[in-house]
Amino acid sequence: MRRFKINTGRYGGEIAIGRISPEIYEELKDADEDVIIEKFDGWDSDIAWHDIDDIEHINGPFADNEYDVFEVDSQDEEIAELGRFSYNGLYAREAYLYDISAHAARPEGAPAPPTPDLQPVLAFFSEEKGGFGELYIDTEGDFDPAKLCIGTVETDLAEIIDEYYYDGKQVEPDLDFCDTVGKGYYAKVGAMNMKWHDSRNDYGPDSEFVKEALEYYEE
Repeated sequence: MRRFKINTGRYGGEIAIGRISPEIYEELKDADEDVIIEKFDGWDSDIAWHDIDDIEHINGPFADNEYDVFEVDSQDEEIAELGRFSYNGLYAREAYLYDISAHAARPEGAPAPPTPDLQPVLAFFSEEKGGFGELYIDTEGDFDPAKLCIGTVETDLAEIIDEYYYDGKQVEPDLDFCDTVGKGYYAKVGAMNMKWHDSRNDYGPDSEFVKEALEYYEE
């Protein structure tokens, strides 16, 4: 048995998407990005952006990162460097925002009422540089980069790696030694049509979609 360590990437960040009130939407729908950022990250903010996350909350590398592979011993100490590789895409979930005024007619100046499908939301992204976790993979032979693939989530602010699979099996990242430095904030207020949102709950390893995607990828 051989064991390999994968550094998942150096660039990425933390993104949160969550519901806000119609009143806050009206206040910020035409605001500059720095005003939105100050609203949810300022010293007098009523609620922090990372707590507005009932729709999405993901911390990971950008989907276009490359990854480094090392062979390690039984103590997970590096014994050989295999090189740098590009990820293979398995699926991409969509979590985009829209202009609520295009979907919900209302009297001028009146807050747009949320509906079960259409919700006013905040998307907030903290771009970061550093370490976003490591994968440990045990094999009977060589590490095969063709067998490592990722699921991602696409948003207005970033495309982030969501899940990792190797040889058809999900691999959970080891986050013990994550250490990142903030590079900047980005934010957007809009609406999300929940019918169009690809929920993470529907993309688990036991879901029919992922099973079919893995079968297609293996072929």
